[in-house]
Formats: sequence, structure tokens, C-alpha cells
Amino acid sequence: MEQIRLFFRAIMPMWILFAFHVVIASATSVYWDVAWFDDAMHAAGGAATAFAVWTFLNFFVQKKTVVVSPAWMKMLFIVGCVAIVGIAWEVFEFLHDVYFPSFIQQGSIRDTVGDLVLDIFGAFIFSLLFVRRMR
Repeated sequence: MEQIRLFFRAIMPMWILFAFHVVIASATSVYWDVAWFDDAMHAAGGAATAFAVWTFLNFFVQKKTVVVSPAWMKMLFIVGCVAIVGIAWEVFEFLHDVYFPSFIQQGSIRDTVGDLVLDIFGAFIFSLLFVRRMR
């Protein structure tokens, strides 16, 4: 039961952010009207994903299943996991544009790389604030 609560606590911020993203994107044209909205969503998504990774990592450190000593290694692990999730998201956007007529990816490498940088930025800021709180 503890693992189920942990799982939902860890992923809840990501799901709330994703639901907000879907509702806002489908109900309004905020992505096209507000230039910084996509950037804010990617930075927030990076932080929410970092929270999930941090929660799981903290759980395993407490159970002494994983030993990660220096704080910079914890930060590197969290940011690396967020980068992998960000890459997976960008691949999803690409495949969505290929197989369903849409314009999610906005057709530019600048957008894709910018999104990944903002994902990593959100994860880095989260890591700076929370890694020291890990027991």
C-alpha cells in the first residue's frame, strides 16, 4: 500500500500539469497568443518530472536499496532522467505530427531544442532546491 501511495504522490504533479495543458490547449489559443506559455509549461514539466524522480529516489535511499552519496550525483541523476523524459516527449510530438495532421512540434529544431533546454532548466532548479532535503 505504501508503494501505491508513493507512486500517486510522485506522479500527481505531472498529471495535474498535463491535464492543465490539455484543457488550456484545447479550450483556448493560449499557445499561439502568449509567446512564453509553451516555455513555462516545459520548465514546469521538467520540475514536475524532477519531483517524481526525486520522490522515487528518496524512497529507495530511505530503504537503503540505492546509495547515492554526493548531492551532485543525485542532481545529475534527476536531471538525466528528466532529459530522457523530455526526449521521449519530443519524439511523441514528432510522431503525432507525422501520423496525425497537426502542428504540435511547430516544425523547427529550435523549438525542439528549446523545449529540451527548458525541461532540463526546470529539473535543475528543482534539484537545487530539493536535493539537500533528501535524507
